[in-house]
Amino acid sequence: MRQALLCLALCLGLAARGARAASSFLEQLTNQANNPMYVADPGDGRLFVVERAGTIRILSGGMLQDANSPFLDVSSKVDEGGGSGEGGLLSIAFDPSFGTNRRFFVVYTRTGTGGSPLETVIASYLALDGDPNHADTSTEKILITQLSPVGAEFVNHKGGNLQFGPNDHLLYYAYGDGGSGNDPLCNAQDGTTLLGKMIRIDPNGSDPNAHPNYGIPADNPFASATDGTRPEIWARGLRNPFRYSFDRTTGDLWIGDVGQNTKEEVDRQPASSHGGENYGWKIWEGDTCNAAALGGMTNCPVSVTSCTSDSSPRDGYTFPVIDYPHSVGNVVIGGHVYRGATAAWHGRYIFADFGFGKIFVLDDPNGTPKLEVLSDGDVSGPVAIGEDHDGELYVVGLYDGTISKLHFENLSLPKAQTKCVVKLNQDFAGLADFESARIRSCLAKGATGKTTPSACLAQANPKLSKLQAKHAADDAALCMAAAPGFGYAGAAAGDQAALDAETNLAADVFGGDLDTAVVTKATDRNTFVCQQSVAKSVASCQAVRRAEFLRCKVTGLAKATITSVQDLADCLGPDAKGRIARACDPATGPLAAKVIPKACTSRGVDLAAAFPGCDESDPGALAQCLATAGECETCRLFDAADALGTGCSVCPP
Repeated sequence: MRQALLCLALCLGLAARGARAASSFLEQLTNQANNPMYVADPGDGRLFVVERAGTIRILSGGMLQDANSPFLDVSSKVDEGGGSGEGGLLSIAFDPSFGTNRRFFVVYTRTGTGGSPLETVIASYLALDGDPNHADTSTEKILITQLSPVGAEFVNHKGGNLQFGPNDHLLYYAYGDGGSGNDPLCNAQDGTTLLGKMIRIDPNGSDPNAHPNYGIPADNPFASATDGTRPEIWARGLRNPFRYSFDRTTGDLWIGDVGQNTKEEVDRQPASSHGGENYGWKIWEGDTCNAAALGGMTNCPVSVTSCTSDSSPRDGYTFPVIDYPHSVGNVVIGGHVYRGATAAWHGRYIFADFGFGKIFVLDDPNGTPKLEVLSDGDVSGPVAIGEDHDGELYVVGLYDGTISKLHFENLSLPKAQTKCVVKLNQDFAGLADFESARIRSCLAKGATGKTTPSACLAQANPKLSKLQAKHAADDAALCMAAAPGFGYAGAAAGDQAALDAETNLAADVFGGDLDTAVVTKATDRNTFVCQQSVAKSVASCQAVRRAEFLRCKVTGLAKATITSVQDLADCLGPDAKGRIARACDPATGPLAAKVIPKACTSRGVDLAAAFPGCDESDPGALAQCLATAGECETCRLFDAADALGTGCSVCPP
């Protein structure tokens, strides 16, 4: 039965562990955890590994804490629910002031009462004063409990995640619907129970009469309800939201809600929400009408709006960002929006599927979401994805006892970002080729005496306008919508001055302020001839540089050989086939060997006056100056093309 899938998956954690080869994406930190369920960082770099039987051990410096002396041991309190249960010690959350108040929170299940098989407990503890590697179990304070429905079949769907909101610093927990299959009691739609709900409480508040160890935030959507709806409720209509998280940058709430027979879903609640969302279960499973399959809404409140088909009205419900069929995966494990060191992957939602052993990226989560597989079978039973204080992510393998770090620097960009970056780089290279040809043409016209290079360049150019319009259109179509933050406008962060400065890069031939100096300083025909000849040689060199750098960047992105900013900068360096050296070498290339001697020094041109940006009278020194400026300019050009800046260490300070 579908409802047993997650039960079996979680409960078979005691089965033999199968070794799997790790990909370069995954760095295995340990394989010695005992049925690990979750991993979290209190903000100091230590990873706290939650083990299902009731212990928490610290992973630090590559070493996992001795199982005989864990950080916390509440195994005597924990009841996992037997062979088909989904209980145990499920997660940990650290008080935002943990560094000073030593308080943390856990959720576990214990034996229920009155016929209920399990009771879910949210409790707080304190780390020992003077010993941050061990907790004081005598400090337990139970905040809230929730019994499962009465009946042996209700040992599944307990939820499993505690999180503090990054902006409100309130404590959230997401309960499953209580268990069995298809929510027979319609708990997820019943406001008088916490089952099937996301709750939001204040662990620093209290109500001595109702709940002495927590308070109700005044802005909870049902804080003042008079119809019996529980004031703790933040959202409803959830089946088994086993893992969820907040985006540390935007504050958005992302929920992975395990499905029933057809769909797995990922929900997003924007940070601007005031709560109260209804995610639809059991009326809807993802975007599929589940009520039709059930033949009605048995035991649901009369106020619940049902559906008869997938095209039924959807008013009052919040539908997922994405759902996927069971041919793709069958036990969604919510993850995190990546905010770590690899900026190219920022804003992507990374999550897993326990049933199929996959790690996914939800590409373009705020536009037209696309699901891509990052890892398939490298982790045996991915049961959680945790986040450290730097925004790096870790996957927890229940079956193989592993904690593995995800290395996004070893991945190629998602397809949407790659397409954006490649096209904008090609556009910028085309703009630079056209503008360098225009500068050479204007210098040649200046040599005839009919106009000045400055006046020539100031004239409107329809082809240039067309190329610039195409670049803007590509940015809008491929980047602003599909890959926000990766394009030309994203690189400049909307700063018009920065946009203008980047656009001007496409007009450079020599680099920096040399172009302006060259086209305004000539005073005689010999100087014009010298400048035009040097410009032609430098432009040919720059065309080779651009072609090589573009080839390196495009190929590297496609094959994932470019994994860092330094790799991009290094594209300018190796020149394995010697193409750049033949066109640009300041000592042996055509500029130093032929052009300057023939077109400049033989005509008696004052090199320092003709090229004031270099201020070099010696031909070799001038060639070196122009080579350095050209290398820098190529780097700056592609640095401006997109948000994957190279840093341009080749440029003089």
